[in-house]
Amino acid sequence: MFRRVLITTLFSTMSFVPIVALAGVQISEVQFNPVGTDTGAEYVIIKNTGGLSENLYGWQLYPDSDSVQGYYFFGNISISGGSTLTIRLRTSGTDTNSDVFHSSAPGNMGNTSGSVALFNATDRSASTIIDFVEWGKAGETWESAAGTAGLWTKGSFIDISSATEGQALLRNGTESGPSAWSIGNATSAVTPPAGTNG
Repeated sequence: MFRRVLITTLFSTMSFVPIVALAGVQISEVQFNPVGTDTGAEYVIIKNTGGLSENLYGWQLYPDSDSVQGYYFFGNISISGGSTLTIRLRTSGTDTNSDVFHSSAPGNMGNTSGSVALFNATDRSASTIIDFVEWGKAGETWESAAGTAGLWTKGSFIDISSATEGQALLRNGTESGPSAWSIGNATSAVTPPAGTNG
């Protein structure tokens, strides 16, 4: 009898745990429309909301501008509990535990619409997606997978009609979906390389 009560209690408790509480690493900021030149100044920040360090080897970040390959986390890139990691797009540099560089991204993120997805494996699917954000319009790449995973509501998006150049998408807390995001001042300043175009 005790065993049945214990199992029922554990199952009931586990049934109500939101997916985002289990994720740990989340997208926390997206700079999709920097002031002036976009090339080399766009970035995505991810944050480890958990207490333990997370090794990102084999993970993938998929900005909407990179429909071919995404950014693969190879090497010894870890993110400590409570820390952030900035993925800088279309610029070069030396990877550290606070900044990595996706110089081969084929294009800039959309200024009027776009999305970013984070996967904890090199294959991209509803079973490996752990976070997602989309702005400007619905139906961006990986929206369906994010919906299946319980991270996003199909057809919803962050309204950026009031955003000004240089503002970023900022996550408020650890919840998922459009209501967890706001538009505000970017927390990271990136100077694009000389001679690049937006």
